[in-house]
Amino acid sequence: MRFLVVSPNQLTVPDPVPPLGAAYAAGIARAAGHEVALYDACFAGERMHGELAATIAEFRPQAIGMSLRNVDEASYPRALSALPRYREAVRTVRAAAPGVPLLLGGSAFTLFPEALLAALDADHGVAGEAETALPSLLERLARGAVRRGEIVQGTGSDLTDSALPARELLDLARYAREGGSVNVQTKRGCVFSCGYCTYPMLEGRRVRVRNPERVVDELEAIVRTRGIDSFFFVDSVFNVPREHARALCEAILRRGLSLRWTAYVTPAGLTAELVDAMARAGCRSVDLGTDAASAGTLAGMHKGFDAEDVRRASRLLREAGIAFCHSLIFGGPGETWSTLEETVAVVEETRPAAAVAMVGVRVYPGTRVAAHARAHGVQVDPLSLTPVHWIEPAVADRLLERLEELVAGSPLWVVPGVSRDLPEPLRKRLRARGAQGPLWEQLGRGSRPLPGDSRG
Repeated sequence: MRFLVVSPNQLTVPDPVPPLGAAYAAGIARAAGHEVALYDACFAGERMHGELAATIAEFRPQAIGMSLRNVDEASYPRALSALPRYREAVRTVRAAAPGVPLLLGGSAFTLFPEALLAALDADHGVAGEAETALPSLLERLARGAVRRGEIVQGTGSDLTDSALPARELLDLARYAREGGSVNVQTKRGCVFSCGYCTYPMLEGRRVRVRNPERVVDELEAIVRTRGIDSFFFVDSVFNVPREHARALCEAILRRGLSLRWTAYVTPAGLTAELVDAMARAGCRSVDLGTDAASAGTLAGMHKGFDAEDVRRASRLLREAGIAFCHSLIFGGPGETWSTLEETVAVVEETRPAAAVAMVGVRVYPGTRVAAHARAHGVQVDPLSLTPVHWIEPAVADRLLERLEELVAGSPLWVVPGVSRDLPEPLRKRLRARGAQGPLWEQLGRGSRPLPGDSRG
């Protein structure tokens, strides 16, 4: 079967990111014996419709899969919906390929399968992981044994021999040039129970790791064939299980690879030994999933660490020469003005390169925050694609004003939806100079736009 994968995402803030889910779908379908093509709309702008129609005309797909990454931008108060862009892509597909089955998948679809299938009037869907579900659905489609509207639930698969993402179908050089790195996944699943998080719904609670040697094979192939040596490990938490993270670092060192990489890290259980191994293996920065640094809000969001863990992790990273950013949520369950100011004080005490703070919590059905919001009279409809945010009533009246004060008072603070964006010309200049890794690293070196710059 000729199977076309479409990635309609065009969000490039703060950086364009390779559509890893779409590349995996293409790799999985190809490994199952199908002929595949991939259309990526990220850099197309308004050319998307003509390019997509031309790709369909040339490839003549027998089935089309659309990988949906985001439901919306998730940042309050300007959580822009991705739905209009998805609808445009679907209209182009329907006009160019009438009668060809349209399948939906991806993280956004996994969170809202029924709602997105109805909103986009698609034929079928794969919710969850695609390793077994997608080949099965394509095989049944070839036999005409699938009813319209069927959603196949993918299950957590063994990643030992799973197909690799078909990155050769992407403009990886441009992503590395304009986005600063290439994303790689070393494991799936999350053992934590953070109240707002969707990772357990997307990947399950059981952690399944890839063989470190096979991950390094993947890294080495990208270095050798593409000349790209900057990577982002996009696991929900890089340092859990600790043994796997350490084994991966040791495998990189054994190969003698000279890499630069970043990852998402939890302060919980971070050790000096692992931080040292990360630094020696090429880790230059990490995004700390701090969320808060006060006992009340950490408990309200069901985090597995305390403020001392945040201080200790920050110290270990600084001593190892690894830049770090705190990812924070202000206004979550349990937040008061006292807890908010305590978090601000601890974060500033730890001297990060940046602190990126979200306003309130984007509420997703099935999370503990959704239950908390419902208990306080907020309607959380699993079939609604309208973004809902929870801001604790104790701080709701002045939260935006207080965060605007933080942004105005220090270049440390970045608040999506509130603070000024990095102007596009400056972002492009930084990347043109060869800046790699997350842009907050550059902000920490004094490249932050000055007060008065436009929002871009």
